[in-house]
Amino acid sequence: MTASSPTTLTLIAAVKAYALDNYDKGEWGLIAEIYTSEEIGDLVAGATSEKQAINMVRRYLSPVTGQTASQPGFGRSV
Repeated sequence: MTASSPTTLTLIAAVKAYALDNYDKGEWGLIAEIYTSEEIGDLVAGATSEKQAINMVRRYLSPVTGQTASQPGFGRSV
């Protein structure tokens, strides 16, 4: 990450906040309730922005839930 890139803790916080805001959409409640900060950190490894981190988790959830970003209730790309 560059000096202007968000820290891993910032990315984790952004994912958690998004998960809480979208708790009832798709499986974001799983992220909010079950996943630890360390697990979320593993999912967002290599992300350089909050948007990218959230989308990385969204792609992770897709095979877990069988939903895609275009299906109702899954939320939308940020």
